[in-house]
Amino acid sequence: MASLTPANSQLTHLIQSYLQTSDNTTTPLAPHLQTLGDLARSENERVKFTKEIPPLLLLINHKPYINIVDLALAIRAIGNLVVDNDVHRQICLEHQVVPIFLDIFDAIATKKNGISSTANASNLERNLLGAIGNLVCDNKILQNAFIEAGIIP
Repeated sequence: MASLTPANSQLTHLIQSYLQTSDNTTTPLAPHLQTLGDLARSENERVKFTKEIPPLLLLINHKPYINIVDLALAIRAIGNLVVDNDVHRQICLEHQVVPIFLDIFDAIATKKNGISSTANASNLERNLLGAIGNLVCDNKILQNAFIEAGIIP
């Protein structure tokens, strides 16, 4: 597991580097995104990573989309960070999570922006649906926002 602690987290810096370069193979995000997603499963750990949410949403919203594995892992991390955490849900709402996720749904449905029917696309879909479920759980504002966006009926 990649080393990632709140005290020495370099994920925000790695995301900035990743988005600023045209050669995204030089900035490996997957191990860090995987670790963050794993750590965020614990309620005691997830509260330590509040500052990672805005850069994660910036990464998720990047056009063209980042590679599908990193995208799925970043969405998984967001989904785990918002479990039973209204502060994290509010940060996501303030950083436009609804239109970001709507764009990804559209890209999956239309197979645009490099998203096609692959095993990785299935992981992306699963993580996206899980993140939405965690965002809307016991949160009427986000429930209504996702309903109004047409993402959930």
